[in-house]
Amino acid sequence: MTLYERPIGVLILVLWLMGQAVLALAVAYEVRGTASMVIGFLGVLHVTLAAGLFRPFNLAWEAAVGCVAVNIFVFGLVFWSVVLVWMYLTLKPSDMPAVAVVVGYYAFLCWAFLYLFHPDVRDYFEPRLLPLDD
Repeated sequence: MTLYERPIGVLILVLWLMGQAVLALAVAYEVRGTASMVIGFLGVLHVTLAAGLFRPFNLAWEAAVGCVAVNIFVFGLVFWSVVLVWMYLTLKPSDMPAVAVVVGYYAFLCWAFLYLFHPDVRDYFEPRLLPLDD
């Protein structure tokens, strides 16, 4: 499915990256020193990556795969370690909505990783020659 001649999944990933960029830039505004500069740089990097996905560049696809893979690894590592500790400290039924939201986000990250390797999406990012005027 396409919207504005772009795959809808790519537009969803662009919105996700822009959301992360807004959060990173908001945190960078509140923090001082070197941490502010590093977090601000990551926010600007996410905006650049989102622009690269919106306008199909092959390098943007590779960077998006890396970004999603790092998110899956870091988020999965943190999430499962927290859940295992939480289970050890008796996870209560009232805590399940919080766990369900996190599991949903993790499922979204896994979908994004698999979606980027779909053949139609991969073809969308393949370099094309510009048509020549005759």
